[in-house]
Amino acid sequence: MTRWIRTSDPFAGVDDEVTAIDVRLPTGASARLSLKGAPAPRVGESVRTTRDPDARVPLRLGPRPDAPGTVPATIALVFLITSSLLISTAMASATRESLR
Repeated sequence: MTRWIRTSDPFAGVDDEVTAIDVRLPTGASARLSLKGAPAPRVGESVRTTRDPDARVPLRLGPRPDAPGTVPATIALVFLITSSLLISTAMASATRESLR
């Protein structure tokens, strides 16, 4: 890390608050990272960063995050399948009644 950036906190108005740090990357480039509640490392200390090779997600401080959980997707899938079966059953029953 090469330096940290302080900005005044407009809500508390008491002390400065660390909001970002500048880091030097192994490629020789540099980047500014928002801390977003992470503790500020000391100047000169090595920090771990994670970069998205496709540049869809911004550079972040820390290791690669875990994959998102599958519980919400599973719940949505079960809801979709159940509602499809209910609608199909209701339509089949209505069609059978109308053909009689």
